[in-house]
This record gives sequence, structure tokens and C-alpha cells, in this order.
Amino acid sequence: MLAIGGEPEQGFDPLLGWGQYGNPLFQSTLLSRGKDLAPQPELATAWRLSEDRLTWTLTLREDARFADGTPLSADDVAYTFNAAAQAGGRADLSALAEATALDTHTVSLRLKAPRITFIDQLLTLGIVPRAERDNGYSDQYGRHPLGSGPYQLVEWQEGEQLIVERNPYFYGPTPVFERLVFLFTGEDATLSAAHAGQVDIASVPPALAANVPAHMQRVIMESVDNRGILFPCRRLMANTPPPAHPLATT
Repeated sequence: MLAIGGEPEQGFDPLLGWGQYGNPLFQSTLLSRGKDLAPQPELATAWRLSEDRLTWTLTLREDARFADGTPLSADDVAYTFNAAAQAGGRADLSALAEATALDTHTVSLRLKAPRITFIDQLLTLGIVPRAERDNGYSDQYGRHPLGSGPYQLVEWQEGEQLIVERNPYFYGPTPVFERLVFLFTGEDATLSAAHAGQVDIASVPPALAANVPAHMQRVIMESVDNRGILFPCRRLMANTPPPAHPLATT
């Protein structure tokens, strides 16, 4: 049982941003990162970028299946990228012109203009089943996710807990844990549950890290955290002097 926070408000929908800052859990991505952060095969076994840097062509593995046992194909990948580009979620697919299934296991991603950072979406966008198939994507997908990742959803009690189990059709190494229970608790409640022996792993902020339960050990995890600030701008008319600096004094 894990108390690590992170319940997504919009559910587990990659088209709306689920998994953009980590592994999508229920879904698979086209590529993954190795320990040196270099791209590694995942759903895609081979990939190349055209000389004009406008077209990615990827070959998919043939043993990938969704958690309901149905095969994952290039049609699902093309649908995912085209739909995510229209969804307006966290995935930045503004450079995508069109995704096309060339055959069952080959997909083409054509860009409007070269963008070297587009490879990030191959590493983070979880693939969903196309809407036209059984158990396909719908506006309720975030509450009932179906993917080809290592785990499948068993139960989600919003605001309380999430229960997942191994996906029996997962193409990769068998996950170490057969079943995981995530508790969605605040910082104080998480620490109380840890002291009561109700959780196996608890995520706490540095300010509470000194209060370690006797039966648990503290593990410091290295991570990367990014913050950005956007400032509003206004267009100035010709011959209009710029406004005074907000910190200027007279």
C-alpha cells in the first residue's frame, strides 16, 4: 500500500495530460528513456526521422496488447496522436500535421515544421485504443482507462484510493508487485498512516522527513523539479513609449 499522492483531477487520460511528467502506468509509450536518458525501444522497435526533419516513421512491436487482450496496432497510435493534438491537453502536439497508419505495425507522424523537441511526445504520450473499436476511447476514458502498460485499473474511489493489478497481456517484464493500492491522503494523514503501520511506502515533504516511524526507513530520492512563470504582454501602438518599469520610483 502506497501513500504518495498525485491523484489526477481529469483521470488517467493521456490525451488530457496524464503521464506527461512520468510513466503513464496503464498505457505504453512509443519510446522510453534509458539510465543515460537516451531513447530506448518500447512500443516502437525502430524509428527514424526523415532528412528534412518533417516525418517520423516508427515500426511497432507485434506482441503488444491492451489489457482486454486485443492487439494494439498502428491505427491506435495514429488515433492517439491525432486526437491528442485536438484535445488541448498538456501534450504539446502543435507541430503535428497528421499521424497515419501505413500498415498494421508502421505509423508515420508528419510535422508542420521541424521541431527537435517533438521526440519528447514519443517518450511521454500514452497510447489509447482508437474510438472506433470495442472498449475504445470515449469521454469517460479517464475514469475507465484501458492500455497496454504494466498495470490495469481494478477500482478507483476518487479522493480515497486507487487499486491496480498486473496487466496479464503486458509485453514487457512481469511487474514485481501483483497488486498495488494507492492512498490519496494529505501530508499529515500520510505520516499518521505510516506511524500506524497502514502503508508500506509514504511520500512526505522534507519538513516531515525527520519524523520517521520506527518500523520504516527514510529513503532520499533524487529528482528534478521545474517551475516556470508566464508574464502577460501587450502590443504597443506605433510611437507609444513603453510603460514604466513596475519597480521604478520617482
